[in-house]
Amino acid sequence: MTEDVAEKVVEGPENELDFSSLEVIHFPVRYGKTSHYVLVEPSGDAAVQYRNACLAATQLVDGQISGVRGMGDVEPLLVSFCLHERRDDGDLGPLVKEKIIRSWPARVQKALFNKCIEIGDLKEGMETIEDLEERLAKLRKEEKKKQEQSGNFSGSTEDGSD
Repeated sequence: MTEDVAEKVVEGPENELDFSSLEVIHFPVRYGKTSHYVLVEPSGDAAVQYRNACLAATQLVDGQISGVRGMGDVEPLLVSFCLHERRDDGDLGPLVKEKIIRSWPARVQKALFNKCIEIGDLKEGMETIEDLEERLAKLRKEEKKKQEQSGNFSGSTEDGSD
């Protein structure tokens, strides 16, 4: 069985997950004139706690989503896992407490949350219509290419768009 697995490994830079640089992403944040912070890429633990909070806020009935309760709580929660005070020497200080983040204007919380999602690659389940359309177009293009390679391409798609 080991030989079968070994035969299926495809080598090459395009088939490699390269984590040789494990440098954590940091963004300086200024709030007001005197407060300086650093927004840090979510850790694996922060990502797990964020996802668990999202699932806990999701109400299911017979395996189908029937509603959400408390989903807004996940935004300041994730930010509280990523936002550090910045010390005078530039090093990271302690994490900013969630209750402090909640006291800030919604536009500030939202901007910090969106940056956490972006740098942590936590966007799953948050796609916009444009994201879904882009993903659908990519999938259709890939399917068309597969069909052309296998000789089963009919020349048009189901919806009439080539």
